[in-house]
Amino acid sequence: MKKTILSFIIALIVPWLSMAAAQESASVQTDYAVSQLIAEKTSIAPGETVTFLLDQKMKKGWHVYWKNPGDSGLPLALAWTLPEGFVAGEPAYPVPELIPVDIFVNYGFKDRAGFLIDITAPENITPGEMVAIKVKADWLICELICVPEFAEFDLTLPVSDGPGAKNSKWAMRFRDVRAAMPAPADFEAVWFIEDGKPGLHIKDQRVGDQLYFFVEAINLVEPSAPQIFRRTIGGDPVLQFKPGFDFDATSTEPVSGVLQMASGKAVQLVAKPGPAPELAPLPAPENSASEKASVKFGGLALWSILLLAFFGGVILNVMPCVFPVIFIKAASLAKSAEAGAATLRRHGLIYTGGILVAFAAIAGLLLILRAGGAELGWGFQLQSPMANMIFALIIFLIGLNLAGLFEIGTSLQGVGAGLASKGGNKGSFFTGLLVVAVAAPCIGPLLGLPVGYALSASTAPLMGLAVFLVMGLGLALPYLLLSLMPGLAKLLPRPGPWMQSFKQFLSFAMFATLIWLAWVIIGQAGEDAVVLLGSALVLAAMAAWSYGKSQRGGGRLWLVLAAITMGLSLWGAVQVKTQPMMARGASAEIGQATDSEFSVKTPWSQEKVSELREAGVPVFIDFTAKWCVTCQVNEVTVLNRREIVQLFEDKGVAFLVADWTSYDPEITRALESYGRSGVPLYVYYAPGAKEPQILPQILSIDLMKKTFAAL
Repeated sequence: MKKTILSFIIALIVPWLSMAAAQESASVQTDYAVSQLIAEKTSIAPGETVTFLLDQKMKKGWHVYWKNPGDSGLPLALAWTLPEGFVAGEPAYPVPELIPVDIFVNYGFKDRAGFLIDITAPENITPGEMVAIKVKADWLICELICVPEFAEFDLTLPVSDGPGAKNSKWAMRFRDVRAAMPAPADFEAVWFIEDGKPGLHIKDQRVGDQLYFFVEAINLVEPSAPQIFRRTIGGDPVLQFKPGFDFDATSTEPVSGVLQMASGKAVQLVAKPGPAPELAPLPAPENSASEKASVKFGGLALWSILLLAFFGGVILNVMPCVFPVIFIKAASLAKSAEAGAATLRRHGLIYTGGILVAFAAIAGLLLILRAGGAELGWGFQLQSPMANMIFALIIFLIGLNLAGLFEIGTSLQGVGAGLASKGGNKGSFFTGLLVVAVAAPCIGPLLGLPVGYALSASTAPLMGLAVFLVMGLGLALPYLLLSLMPGLAKLLPRPGPWMQSFKQFLSFAMFATLIWLAWVIIGQAGEDAVVLLGSALVLAAMAAWSYGKSQRGGGRLWLVLAAITMGLSLWGAVQVKTQPMMARGASAEIGQATDSEFSVKTPWSQEKVSELREAGVPVFIDFTAKWCVTCQVNEVTVLNRREIVQLFEDKGVAFLVADWTSYDPEITRALESYGRSGVPLYVYYAPGAKEPQILPQILSIDLMKKTFAAL
């Protein structure tokens, strides 16, 4: 009887207490989000578990992170203050989104996020009393920049003698958040290691072939690397991953994560360690699922390709890649003209020989390495930060030589390579070598097709070499014509005292080139490489100064000091190492992002291209590299202009960036699939188009507008 009366009293009191209590906290507005804590029920009973929702609405374009944030970021952190005996569980996360940020990939939630947390009450609480629930939440929210934010939430719930009623005001939001949670997997999965790399064997053929596995463990796999899809001999799906920083091939721990399928369904699974499955062989390249734009050369005859290579080489003289040595060639030509027609002709032929030898050496090395299975392309030497460090030292020393800190020989013809001898013959030769070294990073207009043909596996090595030699002949042509036709050389300014000042002025072109190289090195080896580069340059400057002192009668000691400091400079330069993308920091070089998800530059992958094309999204691919000056000119003058960024947004065009700054065999293969072997390359897939449109290597605003005009 007493229990019945007590229950009756509680039944009368609890509704009144519920009105006085708050099943939701006050909304907390931070700079970039509005957040709130909500209870799913209006009361809590002894021993009952009630689910709470942390609901967040982000400013448009901003995102928060999943439990594994990906390449960068931080997950949600909760610090609870609960009555004695209450226990809060870990937050349950919805299925995350892939959020590409430049070359990185993050896992998180845009626009709105909801996290569910179960809180269990102890058995000894008394019906009719009030319980206070408090939590401090910390999160990182990002767009182009990242901002740490926090908020404190508190609410009160009455204790009832039975399960509480649903919070009807928020019932629909709880339903939507639960619908976004991954379902339990109804199949088994095995986590295996093969050749030191992890993989996921899914023992169910029904899941399809467009899969993505969000691994919960941070740094176990590299998020920005593509997940390679394979099949076992029996037809089961398999995903293969690139190991992350914390990958341990000897670990026997199961791996948890969320498997996203093409159907939109996502499941939570736990993969137990097991043996590697027997994989079905990969299809032949011509039958692969990659784009059908396999190596094509437009049906052009060999003579047409050679003609393109020749005129492409001529145009290379005015490409940004060659700007730093244009003035050196002009000065050396003026000096040679003063010596007479025979000297001018000899220097022109030797200069041409230097260019042809350099092209033959680079092309021959490329062809040999590719025949051995290496996946390299034109400009491959600049994919190494060590090579760029040495190249930076050479450019710096040339600049110091031009500025007059030391002298090598007496001929301006030799300043291009820092070598000269009697008559300037060696200087002419090494100037030709330097021109090719500077021109090599970029593929100018007309050269994409010839270089792709020359390096194609189907092209005979001698024919490939011929293409490069013809290209070199085109590069040498202007200088060669001036040297063979003295009448043209008379049009040049007469040498005089002005040449010494002009020579010193040329040093600034070298120092400007040094800034560009430093930027490339930082992109490859991280910000710490600045210390190595700066130290190497200081030692090189000391070596040049010491050598200059020895030339001015300073004695052998200065020459020894020059040799020691130059040796230390080179030793420092070769210490630089390429850093993994994740270790270079989380700063994103997005350009001008907007609210459209497609206006942000997204890291390229073949899987991403296929996914977007199947969805009917127009796709623009920018094959680029930091060491490609033409690429950077196109970035500044066209691709990063506000009106072009707006054009991508308005037309809904996905902008994918294939960054070839450091060695990447997948990008090399992709370039080859379009019949190219160097950057820049710009590829556009219109919605529903079977074949890609290859854009010119020099972009313009009008060209971009015409390209997207049909959308």
